[in-house]
Amino acid sequence: MKYELIEKLGVIQSFGNGTEMVLNFISWNGEEPVYDVRPWQEGRFFRGMRFTASEMETLVTAYEDKFASESMSCQRCADSSDPDDIGGGLVPVELYRKVAELSPERENGFSKWLTITSWNGESPKFDIRDWSRSFQRMRPGLKLEDEPMRLLAVMYRAKCPRQAAKGGVS
Repeated sequence: MKYELIEKLGVIQSFGNGTEMVLNFISWNGEEPVYDVRPWQEGRFFRGMRFTASEMETLVTAYEDKFASESMSCQRCADSSDPDDIGGGLVPVELYRKVAELSPERENGFSKWLTITSWNGESPKFDIRDWSRSFQRMRPGLKLEDEPMRLLAVMYRAKCPRQAAKGGVS
């Protein structure tokens, strides 16, 4: 897989082994550039997620509107919610909140969501992945704790400031 790094927006999390979770603006295989969040280590990339400009704007706006302004954390959200057991039962999954749908449902029946989810009994995290309409099937995705999610929003906003609402005062 070939890529052209258009812009490295920043590191949202560092791991002890030299791996960093990075927000990039990148073109994969000559396609239109997308926002991309994934671990990188010495020029080698691992599984991550790609976001169109619209998906990234929806993701960051939903985070800002529902979490950043309230200083709401994943754990505080989980403490105020009764989780739904989802995921088909193979892995213990508790969905605490569906925060925002980032993309419309595609032909394959999946759409990209930002949720607050706990996997395998771990503490709840921001979870970004494709889910089926019933939330019983999912694709691989990203799990971000509070600080990496905050940094992702800050780095994105540094590149793309929030636009005033139509008809509103800027």
